[in-house]
Amino acid sequence: EPVGEKYRKITDENGEAVFSNSSKEKRWMEFNTIYCIKEEVAPLGYVKDDTSYYFAIINEKKLENPNDKGKYPENVHLEYSSPQYVYTAYNRKGEITIDKKFMNASDELMERPVDGIYQFGLYDNENGNGKPLQTITIRYNKDSIVYEKDGMVVGTPTFTNLDVTDSKKYYVFELDENQKAVLENQFVTVDGKTFKVSYSNNGIQIGNVPNGKETITITNKNAHFFLPGTGGSGTMWYYIIGISLICISFIGYSLKKKINGGK
Repeated sequence: EPVGEKYRKITDENGEAVFSNSSKEKRWMEFNTIYCIKEEVAPLGYVKDDTSYYFAIINEKKLENPNDKGKYPENVHLEYSSPQYVYTAYNRKGEITIDKKFMNASDELMERPVDGIYQFGLYDNENGNGKPLQTITIRYNKDSIVYEKDGMVVGTPTFTNLDVTDSKKYYVFELDENQKAVLENQFVTVDGKTFKVSYSNNGIQIGNVPNGKETITITNKNAHFFLPGTGGSGTMWYYIIGISLICISFIGYSLKKKINGGK
């Protein structure tokens, strides 16, 4: 961590702050000395960068020993070409990433996703009213997974550029075939398969999340009762039971005819 005297500056309307040894200020900056820049307050709605950036402006003529150039740690940026060091700070907004899971009818998590096209919307209200602020589509096809954000292919299923003010809450919902939000424990049908949908932590306040990054787990539970897979005797007993019911019905019908004299 940085030690020594601390000097603060607030950026102007152009987003710039200058630390200098001008005649109006105390002369405190020296060549060949390590300094640290760290953000204390981020612009409104943005994530604060907690990283410490170290630099030193090198004047080789003022080095007591030419070999001193190698004494600086690797994380210190050394500026040789100019008596000025320009640091460009980048602030980003918040992010919410979708973690998609599937569960069978026995409440067991499935090892692989169920093939289909799943759509999700980002909202600023708990009922999923209105048009989503952003949309994400996940396409599962055998061993292939494709993520799309607002119609563009992306690397991760992440909603980005989210306001991190403390009062702002975001809600993520799966969308049905009519692009309507599917709320907690409601059902959605995807490619003929019906699922019950649940969410891990909706109503996310990005401003209260470290680094402005959060993950929401969306689980689709199989709402169908499927016969066991083919092979072995898996489905045989279902067929035997079905045939037995038909036979019992037929025998009952035959006995009734005999009792009634064949009428």
